[in-house]
Amino acid sequence: MFIINGDFVHLHVHTEYSLLNGLCRIDELINKAKDFGMKAIAITDRNNLYGAINFYKMAKRHKIKPIIGCEIDRLVLLAENIQGYQNLIKIVSLSNINYKIDKKILRKYHEGLILLFSDTDEEMIKIILRFLDVRIFFLRFKITA
Repeated sequence: MFIINGDFVHLHVHTEYSLLNGLCRIDELINKAKDFGMKAIAITDRNNLYGAINFYKMAKRHKIKPIIGCEIDRLVLLAENIQGYQNLIKIVSLSNINYKIDKKILRKYHEGLILLFSDTDEEMIKIILRFLDVRIFFLRFKITA
């Protein structure tokens, strides 16, 4: 969750391009976002960017800020700018070739990316904090009954 000018923004949305994980179609997602008066929304399909261009064009057409991202290995990467988008393409391509990403890949292609994670895996947190020079938003939610 993220707030832009007091408005809620979804930063982790899977679309029809996230096989077995997402169901929403991009056109329906953008139409609902417009109906709710959202100013921005992200898509973060798992291990791919297949819907990014269609999403970008549709969101712009409806005056909604498109945030392009991807979920890879329990990490959500969001492109902050064109450099981030280009690096995201490289990371996604390498993850599909190698079936995972590691700290070397993230360190090499981190510029222009925002990394989100809510993983409680202590080892993953140590790797990220120790080896990466990226902006990190670590949100820990405590649910009480």
